[in-house]
Amino acid sequence: MDAHPRVKTYPDIGEVAFGYKGKALISTFMYLELYLIATEFLILEGDNLEKLFPNMSYQVAGLKIGGKQGFVLFAALAILPTTWLRNLGVLAYVSAGGVVASVVVVASVAWAGAVDGVGFHEKGKLLSLAGLPTAISLYAFSYSGHAVFPDICTSMKDKTQFPKVLAICFTLCTLNYGTMAVLGYLMYGGGVQSQVTLNLPLGKFSSKLAIYTTLVNPFTKYAIMTNPISTAIEDWGPFRNSRPMSLLIRTVLLISNVVVALSIPFFGYLMAFIGAFLSVVVSILLPCICYLKIFKGSRSFGSELVIICGILLLGVTVAVLGLLLRRCMDAHPRVKTYPDIGEVAFGYKGKALISTFMYLELYLIATEFLILEGDNLEKLFPNMSYQVAGLKIGGKQGFVLFAALAILPTTWLRNLGVLAYVSAGGVVASVVVVASVAWAGAVDGVGFHEKGKLLSLAGLPTAISLYAFSYSGHAVFPDICTSMKDKTQFPKVLAICFTLCTLNYGTMAVLGYLMYGGGVQSQVTLNLPLGKFSSKLAIYTTLVNPFTKYAIMTNPISTAIEDWGPFRNSRPMSLLIRTVLLISNVVVALSIPFFGYLMAFIGAFLSVVVSILLPCICYLKIFKGSRSFGSELVIICGILLLGITVAVIGTYTSVRQIVTHL
Repeated sequence: MDAHPRVKTYPDIGEVAFGYKGKALISTFMYLELYLIATEFLILEGDNLEKLFPNMSYQVAGLKIGGKQGFVLFAALAILPTTWLRNLGVLAYVSAGGVVASVVVVASVAWAGAVDGVGFHEKGKLLSLAGLPTAISLYAFSYSGHAVFPDICTSMKDKTQFPKVLAICFTLCTLNYGTMAVLGYLMYGGGVQSQVTLNLPLGKFSSKLAIYTTLVNPFTKYAIMTNPISTAIEDWGPFRNSRPMSLLIRTVLLISNVVVALSIPFFGYLMAFIGAFLSVVVSILLPCICYLKIFKGSRSFGSELVIICGILLLGVTVAVLGLLLRRCMDAHPRVKTYPDIGEVAFGYKGKALISTFMYLELYLIATEFLILEGDNLEKLFPNMSYQVAGLKIGGKQGFVLFAALAILPTTWLRNLGVLAYVSAGGVVASVVVVASVAWAGAVDGVGFHEKGKLLSLAGLPTAISLYAFSYSGHAVFPDICTSMKDKTQFPKVLAICFTLCTLNYGTMAVLGYLMYGGGVQSQVTLNLPLGKFSSKLAIYTTLVNPFTKYAIMTNPISTAIEDWGPFRNSRPMSLLIRTVLLISNVVVALSIPFFGYLMAFIGAFLSVVVSILLPCICYLKIFKGSRSFGSELVIICGILLLGITVAVIGTYTSVRQIVTHL
């Protein structure tokens, strides 16, 4: 678009690149794609309304209309007024509701699986080569929309922000689509329908919420999809600058969509066709071809691509370490916990060493949860203090104590199978927090205008330490695997978890950077303006996470103490031990209340040792035959070298920061 001043639409780009024929080719593919996507919205409305109100039919002028057909007509009438808006700047606010709707749908489906009895028990075929073409076609469809990008950019007040808008949109889409794909697979396997809402049991509130919210999306997006088609027809000679003709054109276009939707009412098959034939051409092939034609000298890779690929590679590396732990567990039947792996590899000393690092890591992570609670509650209710027995307690300290009391009952649960359902709420909470922060930036006035330094070498040790912390958790992997009914599913669970974590962390990192640059705090919720609903939602939801995860983090420590001779099989002693452990966490949280610095220390010193170094060392010791000079050994040695470097530099930096601020 920047290559020529007259470029305002996607077809204009084709004209600059290849002349009139280029414009005609792009227009044909683009308008056909947008037209059929708009048709899909109407089919979606009909399918979901029929799910809510089955076996309905209507008599209109003596003509019997089936339920789905009637619902398509009803939806078209409701959507019609949105098509009459010509300004995409106005439509953007309407479409923003679709973002919230998408998050609610995912959360509702997750709730149906975790709480409302559907469960995540399906074991469908993870990879079906026969279904791969359709899957890729649907994937291409999901990420299409490039046809309207030039129109959106043209409608923006500040067009320089378009790349940031694009990055945020695709990150959020990836997080949303990925989560829904995983949920659909785990809940229904190969039996999942083209719209997962059609699988859900109707008797539950979560199912109805998911379906009703799905019905909102077409109302928020239909007009944006059809606007380029309408505009192209309206700008043609006879119709130019005629408001009545504009209304007529947009109405007739919608009517024609209704006719197609009623004639080809197959949501999944039509979506696959659009993705394979039209979306691939419009969103992948034509942008590349036009770009290479217009900018012949721009065919090199930039540093940003290298950085992003490096981050993804690190995430994959940490996931691989989890699989190494699983292989170590399979090496001996008595291995049930992480310290057991150390014992098989190095005897009692190995078990003691791993136990020390592991329990210290988990202990401090649990402490971080309490600090997080105190920081965010103080953000919500500043300048508060309490008088207890003549002792004045500051607001943050009081909030830490309050949070500890609320968390205490969850620590008394010994079965990780039960805790897993509690922790599932943390997944939904994480998605809601990211969506709320994105809303604060896009709608509530914060904006994405910061241009901080993309790469700061001085901050690299802390950044990598925080990264290591975020991907830690390997200490509880053996406990989780042991608690699973079907342990063969552990690698899949691991892959899904790390993929979702990467999407979630990556999205929050991008949002925090674009919204606040170098001024972003250790918790981005502390930057948000308090007067907005999105900020309060983000903070309140952040407060939920410790309640869903604290008990899982401290369970291995409590279990180890309880299994010691004098305390074994004593329920009163179990409750006492878990209560005392929480009290000690409170003391540490009040003594070292520096969330970011403590997290960096945990990441650099403990998480690197527990999640990177020890898995590799134990694996090499247990499987001595794996130390041949093959690719496996090279990879493991590379991971060890990286881990040692991060541990030394990161630990020094974080300890210095903590000491400075004490």
